Amino acid sequence: MGLHNGGVRVSLPVESINRNLIETVSDNGVIYYLVSFEKVPGRPIDVTQPDVWNKDLFYNWGQTMGKMHKLAGKMDASSIKRPMGLEANADIFHVERVDSQGKIKEKYQKHLKTLSVLPTGTELFGLIHNDFHQGNLRVNSGEITLFDFDDCAYYWFANNIAASFFIMRTGRILPLMEAAFPKQFFSKFFDGYAKERTVYRGITEQIPILLKQREFFYWIFLLSTGIWTNLKHGNVIH
Repeated sequence: MGLHNGGVRVSLPVESINRNLIETVSDNGVIYYLVSFEKVPGRPIDVTQPDVWNKDLFYNWGQTMGKMHKLAGKMDASSIKRPMGLEANADIFHVERVDSQGKIKEKYQKHLKTLSVLPTGTELFGLIHNDFHQGNLRVNSGEITLFDFDDCAYYWFANNIAASFFIMRTGRILPLMEAAFPKQFFSKFFDGYAKERTVYRGITEQIPILLKQREFFYWIFLLSTGIWTNLKHGNVIH
């Protein structure tokens, strides 16, 4: 059962005039794959707007994710071909190549070893969005619609939760948050999640580990875009 048929609001693909979901074109020997999706109704989530950024949103956020994780357990992995997990010692962020001075190499290798022994039972591991944060959500009359499934993969469910929370610790959002915000967010988020699916202890235990994963990803993003070199203080990995 797909997410849409299962009651999750997502941006649906649009067929081309040739009735294809993916079109392939070539330009000067370079191959491009073109796709199109329906425009998502609603507006971007603005953390400065209390009529949007509130406990109702956090509850719906958790309920949407809980429903997705529940549906993921019913999907046939052999019929949906997406990247599968993280192999032990696999350098998925190319840290070895980017970190020429080896500043975080040892920490990254230690992190990979931690990931390699995490349990992958069906209650903890399955098909996830993998980039589930407010930038990929729209809100319309209190309803959440999710889009941008480019990074969809078979991974730990806790990574969806980590992605949701991590971006709140960065950029302009952090100064707007009160000290009690993490507790407020997770309280309503998990209330919503539990409405659809059991909050397994293993998932909550894995969230800090996957938050660390997001830190490595964010560091690589800053470095690859050149932003890192312009920062006066580069303490992203603690």
